[in-house]
Amino acid sequence: MGRLLTEKEVAELMNNLNDEQRQHIIQFVNQSKKDKWLEVLANKKGLVVGNDIKDLEDRIEDWVLEDILDSGYGNRYYKCECGTPLRFQYIVTHSSENKRYKLGETCFENYTGLSADIINAIKNGLYKVNEERDEILVKFRDGEETLIEGYEGINIPENLLKQIRLGLPLSNKQLTSIFKLLEERRQTQLKREEEEMREKERLEIESFLNTLDTEKRNALRDLSYEGIREIKELISKGINYCSLESYADTEIPEDIYSQMSVGLPLFKEQINRLNELQRVHHQYKRKLRKGTTSVTYEELINRHLETLKKIRDKEDAIPSSLIEDWSNIQKGVIDLREGKDFNYGTWKLKLRNLLIPIKVEEDDYL
Repeated sequence: MGRLLTEKEVAELMNNLNDEQRQHIIQFVNQSKKDKWLEVLANKKGLVVGNDIKDLEDRIEDWVLEDILDSGYGNRYYKCECGTPLRFQYIVTHSSENKRYKLGETCFENYTGLSADIINAIKNGLYKVNEERDEILVKFRDGEETLIEGYEGINIPENLLKQIRLGLPLSNKQLTSIFKLLEERRQTQLKREEEEMREKERLEIESFLNTLDTEKRNALRDLSYEGIREIKELISKGINYCSLESYADTEIPEDIYSQMSVGLPLFKEQINRLNELQRVHHQYKRKLRKGTTSVTYEELINRHLETLKKIRDKEDAIPSSLIEDWSNIQKGVIDLREGKDFNYGTWKLKLRNLLIPIKVEEDDYL
């Protein structure tokens, strides 16, 4: 609202209410002003504002707004301690000092000794209460109402329920408090649904793991539920299985090997990683084959000794057409050792040709 209603406007709107509605508004305003007073003092003293107002009053040990008396529109029956006639008389007490004053708003600071910033905060709080009262009265005048339907399942404060049942609309501030309760209920419900979903997932995962043998279960023990669920889906679809033989010349990472070795499918990311390792390895082999045209005897032995031993073990399987090449391969090793002329490229070509018919795998340097 842009401004507070005048006393006359408030009186006219209050007259539109029945006795029960009018009494509720008066109680609402008085209690709200008491609460605001306490809230300001509690905040200044660093106290936590909870639901127990009486406990807060005891802990504050300062001036407390005890009651608000209203002479009614156009009347000034009450008096301030300073002698000024009042419509609204604020009764404030200080229990520990055994003092009690009947004041108008303008004399709060003079008699209580509260600092100017606290008094200003209190007055601002009282203004906000009046503003909320005016909002409720204007909404009622304009025919607005708050329906209880849609708020089932939440613990609406009794004073708000009473206000709704009396046919008085809620203020925007009161509606916000209910929306907050609705959001808390929604969050609680979401949390419960998430917990139920996690429990359902846990049971499904346990049931799936029980269908696997011990080796497969051990291979999956470090995976998250999401990872195990994905493995379960891959198995059901029969995809992403990779054999160790297909990557025999590749150094397979441990996490991938543990799955492959027991016949479990791989994640897409693992397959991509494995293919990249294989690509890099093949690229390295091609580089070795093309990059060296000369070699020392020591280098030759380090690179090809195992291959030569495998050929020696299968000499009986060498075709007659390649026996001479095998002799030249051996002679080339001796020539290199003795420092004679040696063509490494030609030597490797003959060695590769010899491996094919006797089914010996090439080493990385061929």
